[in-house]
Amino acid sequence: MTETPARFRIIPMPVIIALLAVGLVSSLAFRAIIIAEHVEPGWVRPLWYLGVLLNAAFFSYRYWVSLRRVRAVVGGDLDRKMRSDEPLSEIDREQIAAILYSIRISPERFNYLVIFVLSAAAIAADLWLSL
Repeated sequence: MTETPARFRIIPMPVIIALLAVGLVSSLAFRAIIIAEHVEPGWVRPLWYLGVLLNAAFFSYRYWVSLRRVRAVVGGDLDRKMRSDEPLSEIDREQIAAILYSIRISPERFNYLVIFVLSAAAIAADLWLSL
């Protein structure tokens, strides 16, 4: 008998938002190093540690989310079923819907945009403070 793969479940939105905040604070800490270097060099090292620790936490979470999605697809053989004429079961449809919904509600796109904006701002601040 084939074992049914574990169902893909959506993480509660407050947890998603909290982890997004971890990623954003990490990004901010790394970019703030540029300013701290000019204004208060004693803050460079603490900001670096904060950035590295939060970055590790955030990307560990993102890895875990990605792994869960892949396991759901592989465990249910969903990609093969979608390409074949084999009918999808109700569980297959629920899994696919949950994975697509998790992609749609994920704020990771916002995180990438903020990283880009903060990077541009850090470069501009460094150039301005170097004058």
